[in-house]
Amino acid sequence: MNVPMINQLQEIRITTHNWKIHVKWDLFKRIGILLTFLLLLPALIGASGFAVAQNPSEPGIATAWGNEVISAEKNEEFIKIASGRNHNLALRNDGTLVAWGMNGFGQSTVPDDLTDIADMATGLDFNLVLLSDGTLAGWGQNNFGQINIPANLEDVAGIAAGFAHSVALRSDGTMVAWGSNQGNAVSNLPSDLDDVIAVSAGNGFSIALRGNGNVVAWGLNNAGQGTVPENLEGVIAIAAGNIHSMALRDDGTVVAWGSNNAGQSTVPDGLGNVVAIAAGDQFSMALRSDGTVVAWGQNTEGQATVPEGLSGVSAIAAGQVHALVMKSDGTLAAWGSGTASRTILPGSIDNVIALTPGPGHRYALRADGTVVGWGSFTQGNTNVPAGLSNVIQVATGNWHGVALRSDGTVVAWGRGNEGQTNVPAGLDDVISIASGTEFNMALRSDGTLVGWGRNNVGQLDIPEGLDDVIAIAAGANHTVALRSDGTVAAFGISSSGQLNIPDGLSDVVAVSAGAFHNLALHSDGTVSAWGWNNAGQTNLPDGLDNIVDIAVGNSHSLALRSDGTVVSWGSMTNVPEGLENVVGIYAHASSNYSMAITTSGFVTSIQGEHRERPQGIMLMQNYPNPFNPATQIGFTLEKPGQVRLEVYDMLGRRLATLVNENKTAGSHTVTFNASTLASGVYIYRITTGEYSATRMMTLVK
Repeated sequence: MNVPMINQLQEIRITTHNWKIHVKWDLFKRIGILLTFLLLLPALIGASGFAVAQNPSEPGIATAWGNEVISAEKNEEFIKIASGRNHNLALRNDGTLVAWGMNGFGQSTVPDDLTDIADMATGLDFNLVLLSDGTLAGWGQNNFGQINIPANLEDVAGIAAGFAHSVALRSDGTMVAWGSNQGNAVSNLPSDLDDVIAVSAGNGFSIALRGNGNVVAWGLNNAGQGTVPENLEGVIAIAAGNIHSMALRDDGTVVAWGSNNAGQSTVPDGLGNVVAIAAGDQFSMALRSDGTVVAWGQNTEGQATVPEGLSGVSAIAAGQVHALVMKSDGTLAAWGSGTASRTILPGSIDNVIALTPGPGHRYALRADGTVVGWGSFTQGNTNVPAGLSNVIQVATGNWHGVALRSDGTVVAWGRGNEGQTNVPAGLDDVISIASGTEFNMALRSDGTLVGWGRNNVGQLDIPEGLDDVIAIAAGANHTVALRSDGTVAAFGISSSGQLNIPDGLSDVVAVSAGAFHNLALHSDGTVSAWGWNNAGQTNLPDGLDNIVDIAVGNSHSLALRSDGTVVSWGSMTNVPEGLENVVGIYAHASSNYSMAITTSGFVTSIQGEHRERPQGIMLMQNYPNPFNPATQIGFTLEKPGQVRLEVYDMLGRRLATLVNENKTAGSHTVTFNASTLASGVYIYRITTGEYSATRMMTLVK
């Protein structure tokens, strides 16, 4: 795959906002007015981990980390990007490189001292770079030798990276290929070509552009991606997707061929004046000379839905199921979904006072009470209702959003298949909201709760007599409520012990809920944890004290100390080095990343990775995701041994055992067919004798 240049930045200044918080007086008496405000503010404003600087008169900076995070830096210095399956590269104009996204094979860890880069290309989970002296470097996954640069290869003028093979174009117009020979993409490299000026690589096939404007293809041709249309000439640019190909003619028109299962090869009627093209997994993009963008093909994550009003674009890029563009003013826009794009902050927003995460979308709350959304557009979850204002809190479900207005009323939008966007008539006097996977909970000022949405496992069955609540938190399919006397109640599903409140739990001042586990913060600054412990998310670190805030993700936990530092444990423990002056932390029950608000003055998203993964195994995100009906799950073993790979539903019921046998060390791939299952979120877990790892996947039919 090859993509044009793009940038990275956004800086968002945080300003003050007027907050209206209702807290029971007896809690003030127990721990003091100041400490109550300090400790309860994050809990009172959202169970999905929504946090705000506790001194809103000070500016703040949001920092993110985890395996779904993009590094955000000054974008004016970037001249090109490339996107792999779930990672990105950005090339600076000084020849240095930035990488972010998934890092399971080290693909997002740029080698030290790698400079003087002239070009770059990304494969599925690996990278190639062309240095200014005409030599190459590569890193990332190497299961087929795709980064084993041939000896004495030099005088290179161009490169391309496919799913698992690589192609280099010499300055004399000849080519060299190595890596996976699927479809004979390496062994059948045309040897009689000496006038090639550009090359692009897909899944087991490659296409080359000759100096006379003709196109040549070789390798896999199962869907016609290697069958160049007759009389195709006058071509000035090419792009290879998963199993389809694109060509841009010198008259500004586009031709596409190969797989058309999602319409990716059906060029829109009348499309002209095109100056750049990009091919994603199963969708296509074109940039017009007027700076507008057209996209078509697969739209499962909104990747083919160009945001309304988008203009002034100077470069485009297509990832697996997301799209990126750079505008002429240096700002960045992204839509669709996928690990490599989820946490890009939208350009040109300011006066942000708080952020709230979701599994594929984000919301920013401005000081003027308006809301901005970005990320996956699939279910309309980022399409904030027009005219929404006077908002004091936002919560996120898996595919929907909820906002609390200053007048105590609630608005919801996005996917509403389970009634989660149907706010109960007459609901008012609300002081806090929380969202689970497909349900919502609202806390009224009288301490009572109201819930709506999906109720298949009792997530809306509020216990009788629960009427003295001061804070709420929502997990995937359960709710945790903090009473005014410092005790805790929980209801919903208890598949992993998330409702088994520890005996004697008291003096609690804040609660947070993950997918299947919970945290409680005590008035003495200590923490309690219970529920699912597959990744050690309920194993409290030694010496965990002086805590003033807590947050819970899918299978990781966070705690904020009074000195402004952050502690993380479970599956995501890579707190960025030097992170300090933090005043708020948050995560989401369905996500594997974290964010923090500091007092430094700007909103920034920075790269992260799971550096403390179990040393024996690596479980990859399934591909494609979302999927229908089949998907592939990859894992890597550092040593041979017994492996068990299982699939569960959100109730914790085992649905399938995909692997239960001894496996050799190295990389393995298993296909999971969900043709008999309904649409929804599912869990897959790998276990060895010593380690385990868990991920979530989405089936959309």
